[in-house]
Amino acid sequence: MKSIAIVDDEKLLVSTLKDLFEDEGYIVHTFERGKDFLGRVNDLDIDILLLDLKLPDCFGIDLLKYIKTQNIDIVTIVITAHGDVSSAINAIKLGAYDFVSKPFDLDEMLMLINRAIDEQKLKNEVTILRERIYGHPDDIKIIGESESILKLLDDIENVAKTDSNVLIYGESGTGKELVAQYIHRKSKRTNESFIDINCATIAENLLEVELFGYEKGAFTDAKMKKIGLIELCDGGTLFLDEIAEMPILLQPKLLRFLENKKFRRVGGNNDIQVDVRIIAATNKDLGQLVEEGVFRKDLYFRLNVFPIYVPPLRDRGNDIILLAEHFLNYYSKKFGKKVYNFTKAVKQSFLDYHWPGNVRELKNLIERLVILSKKEVVDIEDLPGDIFSVKSEKRIKERISSDKNLDLDTKVLLFEKELIIDALIKAKGNKSEAAKLLGISRYALLRKIKKYEELGL
Repeated sequence: MKSIAIVDDEKLLVSTLKDLFEDEGYIVHTFERGKDFLGRVNDLDIDILLLDLKLPDCFGIDLLKYIKTQNIDIVTIVITAHGDVSSAINAIKLGAYDFVSKPFDLDEMLMLINRAIDEQKLKNEVTILRERIYGHPDDIKIIGESESILKLLDDIENVAKTDSNVLIYGESGTGKELVAQYIHRKSKRTNESFIDINCATIAENLLEVELFGYEKGAFTDAKMKKIGLIELCDGGTLFLDEIAEMPILLQPKLLRFLENKKFRRVGGNNDIQVDVRIIAATNKDLGQLVEEGVFRKDLYFRLNVFPIYVPPLRDRGNDIILLAEHFLNYYSKKFGKKVYNFTKAVKQSFLDYHWPGNVRELKNLIERLVILSKKEVVDIEDLPGDIFSVKSEKRIKERISSDKNLDLDTKVLLFEKELIIDALIKAKGNKSEAAKLLGISRYALLRKIKKYEELGL
């Protein structure tokens, strides 16, 4: 039996809708305040949410944002005041299924609910089928066997059992958010909220209200109270990514919260106490920023209770191949491609490459290779020349010496082929440019490539 939650303080409308939906066989839950709904959302198996955008204690749009950050699978239909189309459009952009404006026809509302239920059922069936085929893309999994990764996993196991603040260090793309999620999943807070916010992507004057919220009347446009992320995250884990970018004027307020778990909304006079674990991350040297006077020393010490270091991909040895094979398997199944492996030369190129973008760069590269691949095995010529400019001498020597049974003529042909591949990589696949680099005509290059194909080289 499907269930519907109605979050609206207009009692007559709520009562009418409740009777309508119950007559149709739905289970109906009603809430006048957004906070009351948040307190029950994890306990109730809700399929459809009817959400008024103007509630007594918060904006409905903030409630919708929170639902989406928690990946709560509820189809949301927003209810707006007549003519407030801009708010409704904003809600659609945030993931709402549809919107209705007051006053609305009850029969049309019922049709909308039934259509949303049918579409959600179909979507769930497709999702289940896809996950059976190639797994869930958001599965939290740290892959690796290197010494640095084993130490990382050991650190996570140790600190996850506590409520201590954690500061994660690592270059961009190493997976700092994944580590934070891993800590949360292994902690006693695993069934509570995990909310992340990137301090670098929010304007300086907005970050404070996003974190701490504000009271009605705190400033000109504060027509209703706003609940901040810290308050919404009560009982859970708040991940502050790129903490080094937090404005220095806001840092004392975060420090006060870390010290006593209390804060005040912007424009408020009363302390609010919540139980939130803070995990922060940075790709910068906070100690150096303290010396430069752009990051508070006391906040640095408070955050740095348990530092964790995520190693760059280039320092992880054979983990590079394990990760590449993992992504190859995932994207091959996802895109329905039969791409099963990498040649030895490709694997060596992966190991030789510096990976400035770390795991994120590797993941994006493998996705690109699978999309473009027309073969079952990714070969060296498939690698983008703008990324991989491998040393042809080293690659040629390794390939030829790997097979002791090759005769001289075949070795010469292989040597020649590898030189051509190297030129093609440097020329980004342009055969005319590659021919110029080799000092031969384009026709001669094409003839040689055809010869290698005929010989199966």
